Amino acid sequence: MGKENDGQYLHWIDQAVKDSLGKEGIRSLPGFGKPLKKDALQGDALSSTLKNARYLPRWLELQKEIKEEIEKAIASKHPEERIDMINRKIKTYNLSCPSQFQKGLVTEQNLESQLNVWS
Repeated sequence: MGKENDGQYLHWIDQAVKDSLGKEGIRSLPGFGKPLKKDALQGDALSSTLKNARYLPRWLELQKEIKEEIEKAIASKHPEERIDMINRKIKTYNLSCPSQFQKGLVTEQNLESQLNVWS
């Protein structure tokens, strides 16, 4: 909630910044008053924040796991034993990723080509 200050309405963030400026809080931070780096202005804010926080969404973790499982299936003498498990992971992946990244299921016949898709 905002509050009135000297006849002007302030948002709580504005008030926090104003309070911090008065206490030399912001001014003492490294980089204060310097221009932003180019990479800070590129891409979208969410992606860069997640990257800086070293957060990997579950669908990207699944993508990595699926690639590894396909590699194991290709190296296996009995790849058919792994295909159901891989396809369950792909279905979970498809439900959690953005639609433009969804991928098809694997079969014994397309394991090699699917490895390229998941790499």
